[in-house]
Amino acid sequence: MSLIVDVATAVEAELHAAELGEGISVERSYRPDFALSDLATTRVTVCPKATEIEPLGRGSLKNEIQIDVAIIKHINNESELDGLMDLVERIAAVFRGKRLGCGAAWAGTKNEPIFDQEYLKSKRTFISLLTLKFRIGS
Repeated sequence: MSLIVDVATAVEAELHAAELGEGISVERSYRPDFALSDLATTRVTVCPKATEIEPLGRGSLKNEIQIDVAIIKHINNESELDGLMDLVERIAAVFRGKRLGCGAAWAGTKNEPIFDQEYLKSKRTFISLLTLKFRIGS
C-alpha cells in the first residue's frame, strides 16, 4: 500500500478508537459525496490530500503527508452548531503529539474553513475541514 494510504488508514483507525460519540460515522474515502438524506447523522470522512518528499541528509528523506478530515452534518436547528464545533476540536485533539501505528508523527493541524458559511446558509449543512500534517523519515 502507498505511504499516504497507510497514513489515511491509520487516521481512520485512530478516529474509530477515539469513540467520538453516538451516531457518528467515520470512513476513509477518496471522494466524499453524500446525498442530503445521508447527512442526518454526523459523517467524519478521512481523505488523502497531499504528500511532499524532501531530502533530509545523506540518502534519507523526509515525507510530509497531509490528510483531510471532513466533519459533515445536515442540521435542523442552529443549536446543533456548538456541539459540532466541539466535535471538530475533539477530533483535532486526538492527533496532538500522536505517533500513528504506521510510524507517522503528527506535525500540525489546520482547520480551514472552520465551517463553510455559504453551505450552512444555503443547504443547512455544517462542513468543517481539518488538515492533519504528519512526518515520516526514511
